[in-house]
Amino acid sequence: MINFLNLEYFVVAAEELNFTKAAKRLYISQQSLSNHIAHMEQEFGVTLFNRTTPLTLTYAGQRLLARSRIILNCKAETYHELEDIKDFSTGQLSIGVSHTRGRFILP
Repeated sequence: MINFLNLEYFVVAAEELNFTKAAKRLYISQQSLSNHIAHMEQEFGVTLFNRTTPLTLTYAGQRLLARSRIILNCKAETYHELEDIKDFSTGQLSIGVSHTRGRFILP
């Protein structure tokens, strides 16, 4: 199963197009990053990188990069929205008014 961490690692690897540099940026070993990428390739049944010099993305890798960015942005927006709700920066306000008073006050 793919998780947010796998997607984050993939995005960094795709941006760097170098597993060693990406691993340093993520503060993990190059082998660990390679294992995450290999797991994703196995999960999806496609090759994500052309492992030539220089490293390039396959078409499947390009599409996954675009979708990963959307998913990770949605995750970040969700965390921000829930953080605002927790801090009472945003929320829902319900006002109860009787029918009679509502006819005069609300318009």
